[in-house]
Order: sequence, then structure tokens, then C-alpha cells
Amino acid sequence: MQAIDHLILNSLQILSQQLPSAVRSLRVQIQEVSDEIEMWVEDNGPGLPAEVCERLFEPMTMTCPSGMGLGLAIAHALASAAGVPLSLGYTGATGTRFVLHFRSL
Repeated sequence: MQAIDHLILNSLQILSQQLPSAVRSLRVQIQEVSDEIEMWVEDNGPGLPAEVCERLFEPMTMTCPSGMGLGLAIAHALASAAGVPLSLGYTGATGTRFVLHFRSL
């Protein structure tokens, strides 16, 4: 749960920095894919720069000026400790999606 909280808070922080007139969207989706359950946390922010993607889950990797650069590193560590891989599903001009991969029961 804490890993999910960090992903959502990270998205909310990015979205809060959009222009006041911008439409903001944060979506959490759960779906079954083959033998696992995927949970997506997706926003329609500006996407991540390529240089950030290379070290995305490392501490002190900042995606916005007001952050401390720990949210995604903590989310990744918590998810990994729980045996739930976390990955970057997509990033681009239309937003960013993170994916948690749960084993199906």
C-alpha cells in the first residue's frame, strides 16, 4: 500500500505543477494479464525526460524542482521487498504510467 501511495503522491505532485487551465488526470487501473495482476498508476503530466528514465528508481533522482527525489526510489524498494516488481510502463508527452506486477492467486 505504501508503494502505491508514493506513486499516487508523485503523480499528484507533477500534476499540481501544470497550468491552472490544464485538465489533470490520475488513473489507477487493475487488470488481469496472463498469470498476473497488473496495477497501473497513470497521469497525464508532461512525461519524464530520457536522462531521468535511466536512473528513475535511484534515490535523489528528481522529476520536479519541488521534490526530494525519494518517492519513486521508496516505492520501488517497498514493492521489491513485497515481491511485487515495479516498472515504468510508459512515459511521453501525454503522461506517465507505472506498473506493479502482482502474482495471480
